[in-house]
Amino acid sequence: SWHVVQVASGSERIVDEKLEEHGFGRYNPKILTLRTVPRKELSIRQRKAGVIVRRPKLVPMLPGYFFVHFDLQQDAWRDLFR
Repeated sequence: SWHVVQVASGSERIVDEKLEEHGFGRYNPKILTLRTVPRKELSIRQRKAGVIVRRPKLVPMLPGYFFVHFDLQQDAWRDLFR
């Protein structure tokens, strides 16, 4: 069955790799958002014009949470979530 597992926000990529390594089914929905480019990354012309530049970025829909498929009767999942 599917369970919701809370992880440290920002560590979703590492957790995803570990779950895949151990053969667990996992789901971490992502959404495409527009993030503002920091001013220091803009060109001088863009800074002078006061332009706001946004770039698309794929981010977790539920930061810090994963849906994981495992059987509660098996003990193997316990070692992974310590």
